[in-house]
This record gives sequence, structure tokens and C-alpha cells, in this order.
Amino acid sequence: MSRINATAVLLWILLFLVPAQAAQAEPPARRCSLPGESSLGFSATWEGTVFRGTFNGFDAVINFDPADLAASSFDVDIDVTSARTGSRERDEGMAEPDWFDFIVYPKAHYRATDFQSLGDGEFLANGQLELKGVVHPVPVKFRWQELPGKVALDGGASISRLDFGIGQGDWASDEIIGLLVDVEFSLELVPCVAP
Repeated sequence: MSRINATAVLLWILLFLVPAQAAQAEPPARRCSLPGESSLGFSATWEGTVFRGTFNGFDAVINFDPADLAASSFDVDIDVTSARTGSRERDEGMAEPDWFDFIVYPKAHYRATDFQSLGDGEFLANGQLELKGVVHPVPVKFRWQELPGKVALDGGASISRLDFGIGQGDWASDEIIGLLVDVEFSLELVPCVAP
């Protein structure tokens, strides 16, 4: 093959490969949680009885593609002061330094960039939760369901409150309040609106 023909073949290959590689490099679509249609809750035990609560303030920015886990990410900001459990005494107690210390640590943040497929539409996010000044690994199992015009993202995790210094002093045992807290979420995701 002549040098001219070899060069022409090489250029032809590049013309078709470069667009294909550029398409593969596109990041997953950026989606945000829809207020009023998304929920973030938790449950724990008080003297052996389960109580439930919700975080009324949070924002989730989700870049996720089941076919491109390496380029996916979760970024969730939580207003910890928005926690409500249906008990005024308990809600006021959560603000204290032994618990969430709202004045010093009003926000929590969850970030994940490492994902695994568990099969049957389920996935695992190996992320980090920053809460009360502590950063600790928190794996989150979730299900991803694409619907017309939106995505449903449902899942949860179990957290040891002592990993984050939640419940100190006399509260650092499970005699009254259990050590494990189950977090569950149900998000309706839509394309993010540019600021």
C-alpha cells in the first residue's frame, strides 16, 4: 500500500472513531430532586419502640448512568436543623451539643463517586457522609427507575450514630436510644434548572 493510500485510510478511521469516542465521554445527565415529591427520612428506637423522622430540607444533585458507573456521582446537601420526629421534646433535644449540635453543624453532606451494580436494577453507592464534623463511609443501596420525563430513585442505608458522635455522655449507650439509625429516601428526579 502506498504512503498516500495508508494516510487516507488512517484519516478515514480517525473521522469515524473520534466522534464515537466523544459521544462515549459525555457525562451522565444532571438531575435534581423535585421538592414536594421527594422525601428523606430516618427511623430509630426509643426504649425499644421505633420512631420515625424526616428531613424537610435537602437538595440532591444526581449524575447517574447505569451503563457508565465510572462517570456517575451523587451530591446531597442536608439541612440537619430541618429534622422532625413528631415529638417537640425530642426535636428540641436533637439541637443540643450531645446530639446534632445545630448551631455548630447545621448541615450534612453525602458524596459518592464509586458505584456497583447488584443486579435486577439495584445498585450500591460507596460514598462518604459528613455529619457533625466527621466524615465516615456510608454505603447506600438504591434502585434506579427511568420513567417518562423523570427518574425514581429509592433506597436507604443503616448508620451507627456513634460513628458521628451523635448521642454523647449518658446517651452513648443503647439503653434508651438504639445505636443504629435507618435512613430511607424516595426521590423524584428531573433535569436540573440552570441557576
